[in-house]
Amino acid sequence: MKTSFMPLIFLCYVGYIHSKPPSQPCPSGQFALKNQCVLCHPTCSECAGHELFECTSCGVDEEGLERFLHQGHCRPHCPRGTYPDRARYSCQPCQANCELCADARVCAKCRDGYRLFSGLCQAALCRVGQVEDPETGECVDCKMGCKSCSPDDPEMCNSCTDGYFLYRYQCRRHCPQRTYEDRGRGLCQSCPSQCTDCRSSSLCLACQPGHFLHGFDCVKECPEGTFGDGSGWHCQSCHSSCQTCHGPHMRDCDLCPSGNQPVYGQCPALTCQQGQYFDGMDSECHYCDVSCKTCFGPKALDCSSCFKGYILDQEGACVEHCVPGSFANVLTQLCEECSPNCETCEGASDKCVTCKSGPYKLFLHQGRCWSNCPDGFFETTEGTCESCERPCLTCDTSKSECLSCAEGHFLEGGQCRLNCSLDRSYAAADGTCRRCAAHCDTCTDEKTCSSK
Repeated sequence: MKTSFMPLIFLCYVGYIHSKPPSQPCPSGQFALKNQCVLCHPTCSECAGHELFECTSCGVDEEGLERFLHQGHCRPHCPRGTYPDRARYSCQPCQANCELCADARVCAKCRDGYRLFSGLCQAALCRVGQVEDPETGECVDCKMGCKSCSPDDPEMCNSCTDGYFLYRYQCRRHCPQRTYEDRGRGLCQSCPSQCTDCRSSSLCLACQPGHFLHGFDCVKECPEGTFGDGSGWHCQSCHSSCQTCHGPHMRDCDLCPSGNQPVYGQCPALTCQQGQYFDGMDSECHYCDVSCKTCFGPKALDCSSCFKGYILDQEGACVEHCVPGSFANVLTQLCEECSPNCETCEGASDKCVTCKSGPYKLFLHQGRCWSNCPDGFFETTEGTCESCERPCLTCDTSKSECLSCAEGHFLEGGQCRLNCSLDRSYAAADGTCRRCAAHCDTCTDEKTCSSK
């Protein structure tokens, strides 16, 4: 009695059993065991044994759930590296080195060490100007001009391609005012504190009020032989007849080369009658050139004033028009120097009409020549500054390529928008659209997910 009871317990545990003729197969959902048909595990459609891991085919289970065969298991979901084949209810392998896929042809995410190119996984790093998406592993493009960028936000540049300069995580064609283009490092660097415009850490183009541009340096006091022009904050040369001068005009001498004091602010060698000058060679007074109203010498053409219709240039000649780089001051009847960066100017030294050309480009803006346009303007190929398009606050290359936005707008892909339109992004406090963290579908800031 004891020996017949134990097999009965085993058979009840395995499932329903019925005997079968040796030549006939068991029905679906059962397997043969010692000429008996035994029920498969409930997750299996077909099996080779009653265990969970002995399935040979799968389908829809008793609860209506689809199951897919993988390594003897009928699973509700296929593991990474495989995809569910609903025609055969089995987990089929993705393409080589693919971690997530919907079918064998196109990969959604590659394994570590591989990158996604056109749906295929290749053992290669992302190209210059791309970064790996931390969620999908796909190589995505950085913002225009970026050589490398943040994987969390491809719009935040870390370095720039040739011809662009990094400034506050943006790659720009032109640096903003009070910075200069460091071509060796691809950065916008700050000008020295006393400069309002510069081309390098040692080459100033304009100075803060209270400093004067002398050569390419900003100095508190202009050296001997020059005077400080407060209208353009630069040092202007005294006239050749002066040893020192005080301005506001180049002939306003303080001391003459001989050590004599100036007469009416000017330095004659010896007092002669009006229309004459003293010739030091023969120690006599000679008549001025007919173009001069008065002159001081030492030559006949060294005029000190001119007849009506003429103006006194910086060399002491009476001319009808000032040479480029100087302008006619109608009050003093003198040709005076334009600001150092002007090619031509009109009415005042700092009212430029055209800018100097040279090893670096200058841009005309409201009568001044700058190495970079001020905020709200962009540099044109014609050498002028044009205003950005609203609602851009700053822009680069064109009036609609925004770098920052007016209040109430947010920067997204170089455009200013009222709301962020891209999926998985949020409006940041700095006026830009930023990407949510990798695990967020939507978020309110970089730390707070509203859905996952």
